[in-house]
Amino acid sequence: MRLWPSKYNVLFHLQPQFGQPIHVLQNLFHGQVDFYSPPIPPLFDCLVNSTEIDVVDDDRAGILDHLIEKGFLYRAADEEDQLIQKYVAAGGQRDLIIARHRGSQYGFLPTYMCNLRCPYCFQRKLADDNHVMTEEMVDLAFEAIDELESRVPNLKDELGEKAPIPGIAIAGGEPLLRSARQRRVLERIIQCSEERRFKYSVTTNGLELENYVDLFDRTSMITDIQVTLDGPEKIHNQRRPSANGGGTFHAIERGINAALKKRLPLSLRVNLDFGNIDYLKDLAAFILESRWTAAENFHCYVSPVTDNSGIGGYGQIADESLLLKKILALHVSDPYVAEVFDIKHFRGFDYVRNLVEERKPKMPVLYRCEAVLGMHIFDAQGNIYVCLEAAGTPQLAVGSYVPALRLDEDRLKEWFTKDLVNLPECSACRVRFICAGGCAYKAFSKPETADCKPILEEMRMAWDHFRDKIADDLGRQIRPT
Repeated sequence: MRLWPSKYNVLFHLQPQFGQPIHVLQNLFHGQVDFYSPPIPPLFDCLVNSTEIDVVDDDRAGILDHLIEKGFLYRAADEEDQLIQKYVAAGGQRDLIIARHRGSQYGFLPTYMCNLRCPYCFQRKLADDNHVMTEEMVDLAFEAIDELESRVPNLKDELGEKAPIPGIAIAGGEPLLRSARQRRVLERIIQCSEERRFKYSVTTNGLELENYVDLFDRTSMITDIQVTLDGPEKIHNQRRPSANGGGTFHAIERGINAALKKRLPLSLRVNLDFGNIDYLKDLAAFILESRWTAAENFHCYVSPVTDNSGIGGYGQIADESLLLKKILALHVSDPYVAEVFDIKHFRGFDYVRNLVEERKPKMPVLYRCEAVLGMHIFDAQGNIYVCLEAAGTPQLAVGSYVPALRLDEDRLKEWFTKDLVNLPECSACRVRFICAGGCAYKAFSKPETADCKPILEEMRMAWDHFRDKIADDLGRQIRPT
């Protein structure tokens, strides 16, 4: 009898602080994972190297049956490929997946203008663009949304109250500028959202948040206000100065305090790179001293600075696995950092953490982000985009909404095919069902280079980070070999 290993098997080796080593066998297609005690038999070399196995005796029947049941081994050479084809075909029903699992997502960029001058910002070349959305444009955008919603599969009879609610994301530029006109526009976006019972969120640099808290406090439909602090006062002010070069830390601090006082949901983001990671512990101490973490609706996380648009000119971005290594070391050495900061947007780490915490296989990911899931973003120039980082580049727009909705189906198709199925360099990649083809925008801005992240290295570090938790919590699942 001959058996064929999955092409997506990987093996990680862990040494908990106490106890024997643990070997983690994981499949990166369907997400199954097994834990084994040493020694590892030669069979496992075949599993991770995709080497066919000839079974000539029954000595290993028990373990082989188990590996077949879990999907690490197949009885036919093409069995896995057929499973993948079926999964991709089912996943191709994009509109149905959106309607069933997440609801339609829409974005509003009332302006590209900004009152900060952050050196790593992907929109920094648009910061002086003086286009501002009007209230009439907001109405036209919602007319377009109504038309788009009429095309969404209606699953209310099937899902009832569990049917996902469409969401509105308000961003920029900076959406909370000190401007009566911009405030009226924001009020109109919120009003139109609430009339449709849509949830909405706001991404702001926080400089004027204190002056807008009363607007958000009027509604129960707001899901999140995202604000950014990049370090303690001195470091933050260096990285996120105002347009005139002044400091912004204390104004943002006042805005956060005002929002939390009103019990508004607030996420504090730290854009992390090698220019500020050494100051995380100082920022953690400040946040704890401010008692923000005691607020019910407060969440704080770090996220790596990236340059998907290829704008360049910022020298602190490096291999994300090196950044993750340093963050995890801080989590271990400094209890304040571990208490305050969640870690987000490291795909390999996120994958393992979800598996460890939820204790169930992670479904294969076919769609990387909103850009290939059909988000529609309305900007102040009357254009529609599917990707925030592409916004402001008219040649990457997928249509317009002034004077009426117009979508370029050919351009939409270009965006929707920037995925693991259609990008040839992804076809033989072991991590493609985690990576999902990389950044779609990067496939436009840097088509000559595949957007490959150090996912396997991040996974290795994640398993090592959780090794003692695995030994304590999952010990009964560790199999002898």
